[in-house]
Amino acid sequence: MKKLSMFLKYCVALCGLLVLSSGVDQQAFGQQGFATTWKTNNLGISAANQITVPESTGGLIYHQSVNSQPGLTNQNPEIEIYQNKTLISDNGVYNMGAVEVGGTSKAVDFDIRNTGTGDLILTGQPGNLIQIAGHNPNDFTITQHQVTSPIAPQDSRTFQIRFHPAVAGARSAVIFMQHNATGQIYRITLVGNGQNVPDIHLRQGTTNLPSGSNIYMIPRKYDFSISNTGTAKLIIGGAFNDPLAIYVSGTHARDFKLSDVSYPQAILPGQETGQFSIQFIPSGSGIRTATLTIRSNDPDEDPYIIHLIGNIDARPILETAQKSQMLVSPNPTTDQLTLSSEAWQGQNVLVNISNMHGRLVATQTIKQASSKIGLNVSKYKAGWYVLTVSFGKTRLEYRFLKR
Repeated sequence: MKKLSMFLKYCVALCGLLVLSSGVDQQAFGQQGFATTWKTNNLGISAANQITVPESTGGLIYHQSVNSQPGLTNQNPEIEIYQNKTLISDNGVYNMGAVEVGGTSKAVDFDIRNTGTGDLILTGQPGNLIQIAGHNPNDFTITQHQVTSPIAPQDSRTFQIRFHPAVAGARSAVIFMQHNATGQIYRITLVGNGQNVPDIHLRQGTTNLPSGSNIYMIPRKYDFSISNTGTAKLIIGGAFNDPLAIYVSGTHARDFKLSDVSYPQAILPGQETGQFSIQFIPSGSGIRTATLTIRSNDPDEDPYIIHLIGNIDARPILETAQKSQMLVSPNPTTDQLTLSSEAWQGQNVLVNISNMHGRLVATQTIKQASSKIGLNVSKYKAGWYVLTVSFGKTRLEYRFLKR
């Protein structure tokens, strides 16, 4: 054993000479056995970075210990997921809130951020790097076309999640992604609540009238029906049981007579059991307007508003010449109007168009007009307009609808 030790001392000394020739210092041997250490101080590496060769019972054990080195950067990725400015930790929970059964929440954006110094690699197939599992995975949808791998240091990727509960009650799922950072898998639990809610819907005859719609009326009676397309009972009158659950208000409210109002205490899901009628009886000339309001317990359509717009007649109004007639077609129109009359042929004709508020929209003079006058109304906003045609001592007025 002594001879072996001496032999190794000579070998180590020889290695030391070789290292010294490269600018590396050699430390002294230890008292028991020996331990040979080369310090790489001339290479800019700290003294703590050493290679030690100790002697132990039963032979030689070689051990290398390497610490961090100044001037060199560890290439370590780090993953964090944020919703807006809020960090959602690994194994954290995000609440998608309450959503109507059969409805869909707004898209919620999440950011995958690489806060480390190396590339963050997400494992999986492109387009499916974020996966979902858990109790109700079909109630959540992930949009991840913007998520690609790798993600460079201090860079990020964005994905979206929507919640669309199929049934009422608590719903949950887990999204996860495999990666090359510490932990290897990042998990977030998604929770949400499916709610049964009513959904009010109004029709006039066979025409659907979403809240905010305009309905154009001439003097006659109109029948309306209220249905519940939601999943909970619809209560007409709202949470405060407003006694004026269905009413007409506005400038010419008295011209729109509400009658035959009938609805049960609650309209069940899928039923159409609410009815009422409105009869337009104008008390003056020109456009008449009012607002129909329906109060209910619908969470996002209370009040339900319909704009009532009435005019005296769909036919031309002859004001000074009983024998004069004018035809306007098509009515309603989308782009062109044709005015036809033998009464103004060869005369200078003044044409004015005003909106329902009396504001002049267009004016035009046609000299020595033919029996047909064409008007381009394609750039007009949708709605009712008043057409006034003047020639000689005659003035004709006509209402037309632009769609």
